[in-house]
Amino acid sequence: MTAARKVRVFDVPLGEAMAMSRRGEEPPEHMANAIYLEWFSELNGRVVIKSSDYRLQISEPAWRYTAKEIAERKHCIAEEQTPFAIAITEDGETQDWDEVRFEQFLRESDALTERYGRC
Repeated sequence: MTAARKVRVFDVPLGEAMAMSRRGEEPPEHMANAIYLEWFSELNGRVVIKSSDYRLQISEPAWRYTAKEIAERKHCIAEEQTPFAIAITEDGETQDWDEVRFEQFLRESDALTERYGRC
């Protein structure tokens, strides 16, 4: 997530800017902040939302953790039962990861990302 990415924004509608470019003219533009959200899901693959045309409105939270949920979360973290910790221990290795294993994991993640990008 990037909340202040600088991007060029046309000062005229996109169709008009494209027509100006085809005629060899420079469409008027300015620099603006853009929000950039990117994530990966098994269902949809790579998802990107990028826009400089947005309005931020902060509302009250729709829900809050209960005291029991907070205690369970703290216990899971203390016991290293987070989704990432579980994933790295399910590879069948009993020893702690070293730099080589981390690099292998990153290569596998990159390959998965590339595969999602082709879909």
